[in-house]
Amino acid sequence: MFHHHYVGHFDPSDPVDMTIRPFQPEVQRPLLRERVGQLLATFPDNIGEYVCWCEEGYVICNWSFAPLLLSDAVHRFAFEVANREGAVVMSEMFFVEYPPSARKSFEATWMALAGAANESSHSV
Repeated sequence: MFHHHYVGHFDPSDPVDMTIRPFQPEVQRPLLRERVGQLLATFPDNIGEYVCWCEEGYVICNWSFAPLLLSDAVHRFAFEVANREGAVVMSEMFFVEYPPSARKSFEATWMALAGAANESSHSV
């Protein structure tokens, strides 16, 4: 399995658009492509081929596709974009990882959904 990060302005409580297949991140507002490009230019090595701009306004950082010597830089780039732009980092499985406040919101939403599903299965 290959791993990557989605980076963008996603709602941690509802980060995925499930009305389309395959599922895609649901962008609340787009990242500014120019600012992402400027940040990318400050990173050492050529990690650009492992960073994909999506027209909806988010980036995919394919850190596990990168050679071992570059994968850490691609990973760091994802988190630096999130830091500078006030954005969210999600895994390829749509788990919100960063920032901590977004991760807590995501986890609380899933715990509430799991509790509701558990209650409905016992009420039969």
